[in-house]
Amino acid sequence: MLGDVGRDKDAVAMLRKASELDPLSGSVWQHLGLVLTSARDYPAAYEAFRHALATQPADAYSQYNLAVLQLLDGKAQDALATGQGISFKIFRLTVMAMAQHTLGHAKDSQQALEKLISVGAADGAYQIAEVYAWRGEKDKAFEWLERAYRQEDGGLTHLKIDPPFASLHSDARFSALLQKLNFPP
Repeated sequence: MLGDVGRDKDAVAMLRKASELDPLSGSVWQHLGLVLTSARDYPAAYEAFRHALATQPADAYSQYNLAVLQLLDGKAQDALATGQGISFKIFRLTVMAMAQHTLGHAKDSQQALEKLISVGAADGAYQIAEVYAWRGEKDKAFEWLERAYRQEDGGLTHLKIDPPFASLHSDARFSALLQKLNFPP
């Protein structure tokens, strides 16, 4: 929770302590990687995801968040490869759409997004919004975030720190949505 509200330093300290107490918890390592990514400590985030995937090699959350880290780190081809191995279809298609966009493959990105919408409209609105935000399509991103809100999508807990939404932070609609979700300032 500390990480989700933007208290990266406190979250990292707590998660490092948790990883000492339970070094085989893939979930702890995955959350640590997520917070370190948000804090832009990419080398440490890679290390955390390495630990997470060593304990739970097929964990879709760790794979997905590693792929997002790779995109942020300018390694779109690596993200594409990571994404292709994700078993959870909504996460896989989200990574495919974002990575293909980053690689300049507009048609492939659009095809992945269309598939994502066809399989994820009912329970993947948050991920669809991520793709639109990543691609710079703010109005569409906000439409899907509103849908995620109506669907009570659990992904919204990460909204404040989720890197694909960085392009939305300066938009008044983003602040309004955070307020509607009762995030602390």
